[in-house]
Amino acid sequence: MTNIDERSRRTLYERLEETIGAEGADTLMSMLPPVGWADVATTRDLDSLRIATTHDIDRLGAELRSEMALLGSGMRREMIELRDEMRGEMAALRDEVRTEVTAIRDEVRTEVTAIRIELHDGLRDTTRTLFLGMLTCMLTMTGLFLTALTLTR
Repeated sequence: MTNIDERSRRTLYERLEETIGAEGADTLMSMLPPVGWADVATTRDLDSLRIATTHDIDRLGAELRSEMALLGSGMRREMIELRDEMRGEMAALRDEVRTEVTAIRDEVRTEVTAIRIELHDGLRDTTRTLFLGMLTCMLTMTGLFLTALTLTR
């Protein structure tokens, strides 16, 4: 079979036009494929292409599902690692806060004890000073009373 080019088609058209007229030649030429018969796809060709395309799509779908499953398991693993890491950091932070709170509590207790001792000592000193002051006042009053008694006799 020879390759039909535009020159061959034009020659055929001219011969048809001479034989059956321009309208008939146009009708017949429109029924010919625009290219050679080797380039025309048959139903069988289209079915083969459909089957091959379906297989390609199925294969790509299986590959995509496999990759998605790998990605999903990788993400789950990373999330578990992150959760475990966060739990460890939270436990360390909790221990650190407990240590700090214990240190502050001990410091406050020490300060409160020091304040109590200081208040106790101050109160004791103030009580002693007041007692001695009152004793001095009473002795002075007694002395004045006795002196007044002696002078009035």
